[in-house]
Amino acid sequence: MVVLSSKVSHRGARGSAAILLAAAVALAAPHGAAAQAPDAATYKDRKLNCGTQSETGTKVCEMYQTIFTDQTRSEPALLVVVGYPQGSSDPGMLLVLPLGISLPSGVFLQIDQNEPQPIPVERCEADGCRIELLLPPDYLGALKAGSQATIYAHDRQRQRFALNFSLLGFTAALNALPAN
Repeated sequence: MVVLSSKVSHRGARGSAAILLAAAVALAAPHGAAAQAPDAATYKDRKLNCGTQSETGTKVCEMYQTIFTDQTRSEPALLVVVGYPQGSSDPGMLLVLPLGISLPSGVFLQIDQNEPQPIPVERCEADGCRIELLLPPDYLGALKAGSQATIYAHDRQRQRFALNFSLLGFTAALNALPAN
């Protein structure tokens, strides 16, 4: 486990954050992935989604937000998923960024006007580059108190770009999210 700025913990793909990823994929997939219709709710800019994994029969819940690059909402630029990985009392966060980002330049997460924190990219797959984090209480507190977060990354030409996402509804959705 790597600790970043004494705030954000990172675990490898085979760690408990991978369970969050599996839940995100299962719940975001069309109806065939879940054994039952998922329960859903909206908390300002956050959506809460619960469903039963067909393989295990386990109820899995997550909150998520999708950021799009265009008005037609056809090109997702960022997926933000928060849930409780199996065996963890701290929630985890999955960020999926578009392919083509410059990995050597790094990726950073900034909450409101706080200092941007480096966050490691776990891996890039066909649907995007994945960042999996466990959120300890102090970092979680900043997310709850915040109103906006920004992901900074660099494109292929190493030009910096920003992807903003709202934190409105984060606390309410997290409070409604059942822990394992």
